[in-house]
Amino acid sequence: MSNAKMSRRGFVAGAGAALASAGLAGVAFADEAPEQVWDQECEVLVCGYGAAGAACAIEAADNGAQVLIIEKAALPGGSMARCGGAIMGAGTKVQEALGVTDSADALFDWVNTCVNQNYNLCPEEIIRAYADMSGEDVDWICNLCETYCGHELFEVEWATENEGAQDNEATGDNGNGVTSGCLNAVGCEYEKFGIAKEEAVPRSHWAHSYDGAPNSGPELFDPLHECINAKVEEGTITTQFNCALKDFVLGEDGAVIGVVATTADGEVRIKASKGVMLATGGFCASDDMKMRFCQDSLGYTTYMCHDCTGDGIKAAMRIGADLYNMPNFYPIEVAQVYQFAPKYNDIYNSWLDMDETGTMNVPAHNMAECHGGVRINADAQVLDIDGNVVPHLYCSGNDTGTNIFGVPGNYPGCGCYVSFALAFGRIAGRKLAAEQEGVNVEVPADPFTAEDVVIKVAEVEEEPTETVDLSTATFKDGTYTGEGQGRGGKINIEIEVKDGKFTVTSLTHEAETRGIGAEPIEDGTIAGLMEDAQSPEFDVIAGATLTCNGAAEALTDALIQAAE
Repeated sequence: MSNAKMSRRGFVAGAGAALASAGLAGVAFADEAPEQVWDQECEVLVCGYGAAGAACAIEAADNGAQVLIIEKAALPGGSMARCGGAIMGAGTKVQEALGVTDSADALFDWVNTCVNQNYNLCPEEIIRAYADMSGEDVDWICNLCETYCGHELFEVEWATENEGAQDNEATGDNGNGVTSGCLNAVGCEYEKFGIAKEEAVPRSHWAHSYDGAPNSGPELFDPLHECINAKVEEGTITTQFNCALKDFVLGEDGAVIGVVATTADGEVRIKASKGVMLATGGFCASDDMKMRFCQDSLGYTTYMCHDCTGDGIKAAMRIGADLYNMPNFYPIEVAQVYQFAPKYNDIYNSWLDMDETGTMNVPAHNMAECHGGVRINADAQVLDIDGNVVPHLYCSGNDTGTNIFGVPGNYPGCGCYVSFALAFGRIAGRKLAAEQEGVNVEVPADPFTAEDVVIKVAEVEEEPTETVDLSTATFKDGTYTGEGQGRGGKINIEIEVKDGKFTVTSLTHEAETRGIGAEPIEDGTIAGLMEDAQSPEFDVIAGATLTCNGAAEALTDALIQAAE
């Protein structure tokens, strides 16, 4: 770009070109060929067979849809089958049986305080929808277990109301998810959120391991798995393993009408007349994605599903889906030992680091999950970078960054990962079943292309009239101001030019995201990068691309005024 003539819009478009190299190419559009050819067809296509995907598939089938689940791995389960075995919920039948008073409103207040008290990282409507569904989800999976597994999931008669999740003598909890009861208190980190310990309500429901193993993630997944197996026999759900999502296929109106997937025999095109569910598990096992978006996590391994390499998020990026919370993850600093029933080696996926006894040694500096992914609304619909619904595309679980987690360490309680995945998975299943083929809601004015995405990342409303070659321009001494559009609003800059060089005297923002874009503005990081480069073409901070582009736009505005 050294010889390009620069306008404000011209710079932004050029700066966004780096995003194209980050995976914004190769979108599949239905109108690329005169006639669309499909290898397979279904009504609802679910990409991923973990907590979110399974919940969505069951709910969609129960509401009358024909469902196909594709799974990258050879076996189901995803990260849910590797978890400790808890699910969080409020106002459940288990709580009622124990005399525990709880409600969706109380859970909403708790999570909102944990996540948003200091950082405002999760929209309240998402927390509200989650809180309202959580208790229902616990009762729902209990019923599935009794119906399809023939036993109670949570042994109510063994449960003991308790106050904390760490070193609790009443339950035998040693801090590693081991509990003799089915109920544990939410809130492992009270002090961090300024919440008194006595405010915690026991709402983390732990599945009981019938083989005596202390970690019961597989038992928690069993009801979903057995229910889907029954629906496979009925013919309402079909499963296909070793089949990985590659790209979404868009109709002429920008709606998702199917996917391109990869198998051992090559690529297949799958039509989904009602829509697609994205539930491929996030990117915690992808060094490439962590390098691009969450560099602080590079020193950590993961004990979660090893197939979670960001395939779904990359595919969503290529059709213009918005990303959110990408730099954040949940770190664990101590070594741990997880003990599962060894029989699950042959039932569920990715037990690559489990020995024949069911033991999984987790080293220090591991992480539970990355928190980032696509942005969704309270109906589990994926949103594009302009805030519009991507028609017929839904998401839950670790593929979404619009979740109830905040900055590293903000953990509302044991079982919050799984309960979030189930809540929005079930919401998505209901919505997908009600979709009609060819009927789209809030369709973008034009379908995205890779080029469009680059421009839309930080597009300004008005085309400027000034055109200045900033690479060769000289600048007048003086003080100049500029304005750009960031993630959450306007970004304003003031620079002082002396002897042809500028210093940033002020850089402010309206509402950049806490934990992502706000801090590098407020602590001077972006200003320092600008001054070092002496150009709007400074190094973009991973995860804060929109903020950096907005700041660069503001600097370009100021330099245009200063140019002789």
